[in-house]
Amino acid sequence: MPIELIHQGKVATIELNVPQSMHLIQKSGTNLQS
Repeated sequence: MPIELIHQGKVATIELNVPQSMHLIQKSGTNLQS
């Protein structure tokens, strides 16, 4: 991620999006394994 995007407001958004993305990946992996 470009450092330019990391501002007070966007840092929170990035931090929230990362766990959500990981969650979706884990769900996808679980669905593929099932």
